Amino acid sequence: MKFKAKAYYNNQKYRALAIPEDKSLDDLSEDALRWIGPEVNEKTIDLDTSERLFGFDPQTVWDDFQAKGYSVYEITSKVTIK
Repeated sequence: MKFKAKAYYNNQKYRALAIPEDKSLDDLSEDALRWIGPEVNEKTIDLDTSERLFGFDPQTVWDDFQAKGYSVYEITSKVTIK
Protein backbone atom coordinates (compact mmCIF):
# COMPACT_ATOMS: atom_id res chain seq x y z
CA MET A 1 0.00 0.00 0.00
CA LYS A 2 1.30 3.45 -0.89
CA PHE A 3 0.98 6.43 1.44
CA LYS A 4 2.48 9.88 1.98
CA ALA A 5 4.20 11.06 5.14
CA LYS A 6 5.80 14.22 6.40
CA ALA A 7 9.36 13.49 7.50
CA TYR A 8 11.25 15.74 9.88
CA TYR A 9 15.03 15.37 10.06
CA ASN A 10 17.32 16.61 12.82
CA ASN A 11 20.76 16.33 11.28
CA GLN A 12 22.55 17.34 14.48
CA LYS A 13 20.99 14.50 16.49
CA TYR A 14 20.87 12.04 13.54
CA ARG A 15 17.16 11.48 14.10
CA ALA A 16 14.09 11.38 11.92
CA LEU A 17 10.40 11.49 12.72
CA ALA A 18 7.56 10.68 10.33
CA ILE A 19 3.92 11.69 10.71
CA PRO A 20 0.86 11.21 8.49
CA GLU A 21 0.55 13.83 5.76
CA ASP A 22 -2.62 15.31 7.28
CA LYS A 23 -1.04 15.95 10.72
CA SER A 24 1.43 18.54 11.99
CA LEU A 25 4.11 18.71 14.67
CA ASP A 26 1.57 20.50 16.89
CA ASP A 27 -0.37 17.21 17.09
CA LEU A 28 2.55 15.38 18.76
CA SER A 29 3.25 14.84 22.44
CA GLU A 30 5.83 16.92 24.30
CA ASP A 31 8.08 13.83 24.53
CA ALA A 32 8.07 13.33 20.75
CA LEU A 33 8.80 17.02 20.16
CA ARG A 34 11.72 16.97 22.62
CA TRP A 35 13.06 13.78 21.00
CA ILE A 36 13.20 15.23 17.49
CA GLY A 37 14.63 18.53 18.73
CA PRO A 38 14.00 22.18 18.03
CA GLU A 39 15.64 22.49 14.58
CA VAL A 40 14.31 20.17 11.88
CA ASN A 41 14.06 20.00 8.10
CA GLU A 42 10.67 18.97 6.69
CA LYS A 43 10.13 16.86 3.58
CA THR A 44 7.08 15.05 2.17
CA ILE A 45 7.91 11.47 1.21
CA ASP A 46 6.07 8.68 -0.62
CA LEU A 47 6.25 5.29 1.06
CA ASP A 48 5.11 1.84 -0.02
CA THR A 49 4.58 -0.94 2.52
CA SER A 50 5.77 -3.52 -0.02
CA GLU A 51 9.28 -1.96 -0.09
CA ARG A 52 12.16 -2.31 2.34
CA LEU A 53 14.31 0.80 2.44
CA PHE A 54 17.78 1.32 3.87
CA GLY A 55 17.46 2.32 7.52
CA PHE A 56 13.76 1.68 8.06
CA ASP A 57 10.76 -0.34 6.97
CA PRO A 58 7.70 1.50 5.53
CA GLN A 59 5.41 -1.21 6.97
CA THR A 60 6.68 -0.35 10.46
CA VAL A 61 6.01 3.34 9.77
CA TRP A 62 2.44 2.53 8.72
CA ASP A 63 1.88 0.31 11.79
CA ASP A 64 3.21 3.09 14.04
CA PHE A 65 0.85 5.60 12.39
CA GLN A 66 -2.09 3.31 13.17
CA ALA A 67 -0.98 2.66 16.76
CA LYS A 68 0.43 5.99 17.98
CA GLY A 69 0.14 8.54 15.16
CA TYR A 70 3.87 8.95 14.44
CA SER A 71 7.05 6.96 13.91
CA VAL A 72 10.58 7.77 15.11
CA TYR A 73 14.01 6.60 13.99
CA GLU A 74 17.48 7.20 15.31
CA ILE A 75 19.93 7.13 12.44
CA THR A 76 22.99 5.33 13.77
CA SER A 77 25.21 5.53 10.71
CA LYS A 78 25.74 7.78 7.74
CA VAL A 79 26.67 6.39 4.33
CA THR A 80 28.30 8.42 1.58
CA ILE A 81 28.36 6.92 -1.92
CA LYS A 82 30.96 8.33 -4.30
